[in-house]
Amino acid sequence: MNRSPGPSGTRPSPMPNRHVWRASADGGWVSVGPSFLRRTGLELEACLGSGWMSVVHGGDRDSLREGLRRDGAALGAEARLWSAPQNRYVPSLFVAEAVLEPGGRVREWVGSISDVVPDPHVEGALPAFHERMLDVLSTVRALVRRSAETAGGVDELAMHVDGRITALARIQSALLRRPAQGVPLLDLAMDELRSFAGHGEERLALSGPDVRVRGKLAELVALALHELATNAVKFGALRASEGRVELDWSLRRDESLVLVWREHGTASGSAPEREGFGFDLLARTLPDDFDARAHAEWLPTGAVWTIEIPLRGPARFCLSM
Repeated sequence: MNRSPGPSGTRPSPMPNRHVWRASADGGWVSVGPSFLRRTGLELEACLGSGWMSVVHGGDRDSLREGLRRDGAALGAEARLWSAPQNRYVPSLFVAEAVLEPGGRVREWVGSISDVVPDPHVEGALPAFHERMLDVLSTVRALVRRSAETAGGVDELAMHVDGRITALARIQSALLRRPAQGVPLLDLAMDELRSFAGHGEERLALSGPDVRVRGKLAELVALALHELATNAVKFGALRASEGRVELDWSLRRDESLVLVWREHGTASGSAPEREGFGFDLLARTLPDDFDARAHAEWLPTGAVWTIEIPLRGPARFCLSM
């Protein structure tokens, strides 16, 4: 049911749009997604440590190294990355955030590489692209900081940060392909929930009118769905073999967009013992940024989240019907 992307002011690469990676405190990579291997032609072992630098243009390596040496700072830098399918270097954007120890020292880096760059011949494309990337970097910074505050340990932190950055990368790739039109909410939900399809696509039901979301709102909705699905797998309906999830959205008198997430078939009817990143995103970030209201009900049959986004103020510029 995915729709074809429309025209935009970006020039997409034939390869996947985002490559997620993790690095130790000194910048040496410890993991990277398979899309990076396909893009560069390297084997995984060759990427680890400082090996990944071999596919960065020699003139750009020092700036990337310098960025990774700045304790506690976020990294946002352009560099030319080798594309094996195209047999040439392609400008790419490296975005990363430091995960800090309690004392402020860097524990590790988490980040992504964008291989979609704006077409410089499109008027206004470069400034808009840079502004978007600064906003993405701000989101990554908040994501890592809040994940570190709520994680129960290093392994849990790494797992959550990796999943959240991957979700952020997915929606940013979709937005870059069609920045003016926005992303259909159905496509956004399908793209995010597809990663949970191993639990059975027949257990996920989506419905709602044709609504498109843009910018920060699309980003937050995608992250919210990621958190709800993750919690459903760990604690809720998708943990039980008979459980299922329904997501529907509607427009109420052209005044608000209402999303309802319903879980069925789980025995849990109580709220979680601690408030994590997902609760903070739904109950605080969305209301702060878009005057949204999010309400949870912990029913015997499963959790029900209702999110109401008013079609005025900031959201007015991020929604189209």
